[in-house]
Amino acid sequence: MQLMMAGLDYRNAPLALREKLAFSKGQIDTLSRIICQSKGVEGCVLLSTCNRTELYLSLVDGSVIHPDALLCECVGVSLNQFDGLFIVKCGDDVVNHLFAVACGMESQIWGEDQILTQVKMASALAREVGSIDAILETLFRTAISAGKRMKREVRLSAVPSGIAEQSVQGLVTKLGSLKDKTAIVIGNGEIGRRVATLLIEQGCIVTMTLRNYHYGAVSVPNGCDTILYEDRYYAMQGKHFVISATTSPHYTIIFEEFQKGNHMPKLLIDLAVPRDIDETIVSIEGIALLDIDHLGNGIKKIVPPRGHEILQEFKNRFYRWLQFRCRIPVMDRGNNQNFHFPIFVDLNHQSVIVIGGGTIATRRVNVLIQFGADVTVISPTWQERDGVRWIPRHYREGDLKGATLVIAATNDRNTNFAVGEEARYNNIPVSVADAQEECTFYFPAICMGEDVVAAVVSHGKNHRKTAQTAIEIRKIVQLYEK
Repeated sequence: MQLMMAGLDYRNAPLALREKLAFSKGQIDTLSRIICQSKGVEGCVLLSTCNRTELYLSLVDGSVIHPDALLCECVGVSLNQFDGLFIVKCGDDVVNHLFAVACGMESQIWGEDQILTQVKMASALAREVGSIDAILETLFRTAISAGKRMKREVRLSAVPSGIAEQSVQGLVTKLGSLKDKTAIVIGNGEIGRRVATLLIEQGCIVTMTLRNYHYGAVSVPNGCDTILYEDRYYAMQGKHFVISATTSPHYTIIFEEFQKGNHMPKLLIDLAVPRDIDETIVSIEGIALLDIDHLGNGIKKIVPPRGHEILQEFKNRFYRWLQFRCRIPVMDRGNNQNFHFPIFVDLNHQSVIVIGGGTIATRRVNVLIQFGADVTVISPTWQERDGVRWIPRHYREGDLKGATLVIAATNDRNTNFAVGEEARYNNIPVSVADAQEECTFYFPAICMGEDVVAAVVSHGKNHRKTAQTAIEIRKIVQLYEK
């Protein structure tokens, strides 16, 4: 297994180049599928934000792939125009980089929270597309967990985080008090709404554009007036400034239309990637245009000791998982299946924790109690039954203390991953229902007779074959008991 990544960010590439590799959700979907078809690629995750585009790859050992060239080839742009601006990393450097990104330590606005959501969305989209493999899945989930812990326990910045906060702070620095200043905000997305809210809190008089308005269908900040997007140029006249923050692939403000207006704003702020505002507007005398490359500078970047501890803790978790995965014996049976040594243990009066209350969890519980296990089910909902302890809530870290076995069988991938991670960390055998690579044991199909117990597992993928084999074994058991 090899890990590689390549990316452009605000530090090494100007916005004009970054926006050539800025992708929508639909484009990421298509690109991920194409990239995963490349020889030697086991999995990929594509992260695209206003400040960075990064491609993460899991590769077959020995593969010679240049991720920067691969990305440009799949997009259909020339690598030469980037003239060595890509950052390219491999191995442990990839792990370090992603953890730092998820914790906001590589962001233009030091310590921002939004990047953690963007990393989660990138991995979720890769999962939806089917481009993420087990290595990248675990790497991203562990990085996200580190980012959450960092957010809870460490303050990386003494200034407001997020591009919306920074843009408003820049306005205050440039214009002084914003009280009674008038503004147009183009865009009703997350950033646009946040900017409008912050401006109103500063006493600014704000008008927001809407493409269509149906009561209850869109959210408008309290105290904010609205106009139709088509009327934006007329509404700009006489205003002090305008902020544009959309995901439009086209300019929201173009030179020809803007220059026709009377008393147009002298200050324009563009918070979009690709950019919303035609940059040739700055050729008009007296007009100032700021984009995200002009924001977020001058912040002292210091990681407290606790931050370094968190990074190391979660890096260790990832590498423990990786080492465990590499230790799984692979036996040559013509098709390279993973086989597990069968072992039978005494569960009588032993504590078994089952996380989840659905169909799979219930089946597991029904089997376990036949062997005398003291079963505890942790789930918000479950069909209670005698002899089983039920804790009616979601799983929490620390719930597995004292368990002999653990079963993770919820319908939430994040929860199952966290349960498996805690169990492995504490050397408790765990079966993770939706991820064979996270199991330290497979929950078998049981074939019971009066004096014999048999168990059947496949290599973890062919559940139908397991079930059919178990049926045939049960027939044999019944035959010999007659």
